[in-house]
Amino acid sequence: MLEVSIEQAIQAPAQTGLSSLKVIDDRLKSRYTGAAATVEIEGWWMGLCMLTRTVLTYIWTREGQLHMEANYNEAFYEKSLCGTVVG
Repeated sequence: MLEVSIEQAIQAPAQTGLSSLKVIDDRLKSRYTGAAATVEIEGWWMGLCMLTRTVLTYIWTREGQLHMEANYNEAFYEKSLCGTVVG
């Protein structure tokens, strides 16, 4: 299932990545109205499973506000360290 062994992943150099999801409002509306009900989106998240030492950072805007999120493997990094990256 994995392309590399766990030992190889541990020894791999740490990397960072930055990707922009752009304006989320263009893809996810704040409100959806149907015949039976209206649904309002108050918040959303995306899940990603990191198997290596890479820290992936995503930026996007939603409702005029800039957001930044870091995805990382807790086996390699503590939340307090990655929190300093995204602020």
